[in-house]
Amino acid sequence: MKTKRNLIVALFSGLLFSCSGEQSELETKQSRKKEILSEIEELNTKLKDLKEELAILNQDLNELDTIDHVATLNVTAISPKIQDFVHKIEVQANIETDLNALVVAESQGIIRKIVASEGQAVKKGQTLAIIDSEILQDNINEVKKAMELADFVYQKQKALHEKGIGSELDYESAKNQKESLEKKLITLQSQQGKTVIKAPITGVLDEIFLNLGEMASPQQPFARIVNADNVKAIAEISATHLANIKQGTEVELVIPSFNDTTLISELTNIGNYINPTNRTLKVQTEIKGNKFLIPNMVAIMKIVDFQMKNALTVDRRVIVQDRNNNYFIYLVDENAPEGKSNITKVEVEILSTYKDQSAIKVNRNDILLTESSKIVDQGAKGITENDRVIVKQNKEIAQTEK
Repeated sequence: MKTKRNLIVALFSGLLFSCSGEQSELETKQSRKKEILSEIEELNTKLKDLKEELAILNQDLNELDTIDHVATLNVTAISPKIQDFVHKIEVQANIETDLNALVVAESQGIIRKIVASEGQAVKKGQTLAIIDSEILQDNINEVKKAMELADFVYQKQKALHEKGIGSELDYESAKNQKESLEKKLITLQSQQGKTVIKAPITGVLDEIFLNLGEMASPQQPFARIVNADNVKAIAEISATHLANIKQGTEVELVIPSFNDTTLISELTNIGNYINPTNRTLKVQTEIKGNKFLIPNMVAIMKIVDFQMKNALTVDRRVIVQDRNNNYFIYLVDENAPEGKSNITKVEVEILSTYKDQSAIKVNRNDILLTESSKIVDQGAKGITENDRVIVKQNKEIAQTEK
């Protein structure tokens, strides 16, 4: 019995010792955990401070690198202009006239007389030439003699008829003979009138195609008469311009044959048919009171299809295009600090270009271009916004390149 009690006491003592050991180990781990967490918090604080310090140092370093790597380039610069801008369509035109007539004879025969000369001013209805009408004249003379006899017979038969003497048949036959000869005479005289070649219009006898003694006929022109007092210039333009023009649109006509003499007019007609072959339509302008233009002369027609008042204009060459088909210019900032880039890249929209001048629109609200602004001209394609430029004169640039 005593032995059993001792065994129980020994077992209980061992159990107490085991629990006490486990509790001591747990307390040790918890204490160590607190120490580690404290160290982590301290290190995180130091890391944050180091990152902030590193960021400041990197910023200082970048600024120093920028100063060291800003390239200094020599360029030329120009200023934009604020002015009225006009764009014109330029096409070749042909001078024409509606009064360009070929003169033909109304009857066939030998030309016996030409009474007008080339270059002579003639009026409508004026005699130009006479065709041989001898046979017709002989026929007319014969008919006239026959008419004298027919009229005599008719008068006798008429007098008898009125007195009731003679037959009705004799009277009607005499009357019919007389009227028939009268109609024949009118026909012959009309044919004789066609042997005279007359001017169909008023103008200048430009050219005579037949000579004296040659055969004239309705199938062969005798001469040409041109009236160039009122002419028109006709041209063909692309149908894409149709929305930008209308009747009354201003037109310039440049005449190369007269030392580029320029006439100011307006569109008087715009075609209503588009040629399906080349997608063009005809336009024309009338020139009244013309003194020197002649048919088939070539002219340059300039039609105003875009105009803008107080437009911002620059030379087309200063506009740079990137691979994305965006257009921009480089603006020089003359007040930029020393050692810093003085270039601003400004995106623009090209409204229209004519004769190497472009009307543009700036796509930035914070940029205002004036006539005192400086835009990089020569050297624009070789610079970036990180560069610094020195504006030189063209001569200085040329010397530098040499």
